[in-house]
Amino acid sequence: MPPSPQPGKSATVSGDLTLGPTSTFQFSIPTESTIVNGAFTSTGFDQLTVTGDVTLGNSALAVQVGAGFPISSHSTFTILTAGSALGGKFSNVSTGSRLTSLDGQGSFLVSLSGQTVQLSTLRRSRPRRNLPISPPAATSSPATTFSSAALSLEGLRARTLFCAPLDLRSLTRDYQSIGRPDARATRFRRRPRRFK
Repeated sequence: MPPSPQPGKSATVSGDLTLGPTSTFQFSIPTESTIVNGAFTSTGFDQLTVTGDVTLGNSALAVQVGAGFPISSHSTFTILTAGSALGGKFSNVSTGSRLTSLDGQGSFLVSLSGQTVQLSTLRRSRPRRNLPISPPAATSSPATTFSSAALSLEGLRARTLFCAPLDLRSLTRDYQSIGRPDARATRFRRRPRRFK
């Protein structure tokens, strides 16, 4: 909506006001015309007074808060007043719910009661922290870092590697000689050769 003709004064619509689904009801706190070179020259905010009926018609409600503008959490802003009936609803917020400001500084509790639309109980948004990213802590090389299970396995491998080597040929010879006479003893037990 356009700013009020005078800071702190309400803009007035004579007669009825009917909004549609494509309409956006936007208010500024404080009134944009009161912000001069980033300084606030007034505490006035956008207000609209309608002498007749107001039909919200699933329009959208939006509020802009000046950066750094001091608002108490107990402050209440009556942004719309109907001279007669206030009907319909907003498409993006319902009475009793919260509306986040366009700049994301916080959210207001929206109340539609009787003939007025009010914003109250500002809840400031927490600023985001940019945590410093520190380099990862130095660790020992993978070759010298073992878990307990890995240490046990490495110890087993070490004991296996440092055992005396096995002579497979001697094991095979001993196995084949079990239950058989010594080959050296049988050399002298050969039968004498018979001559014709």
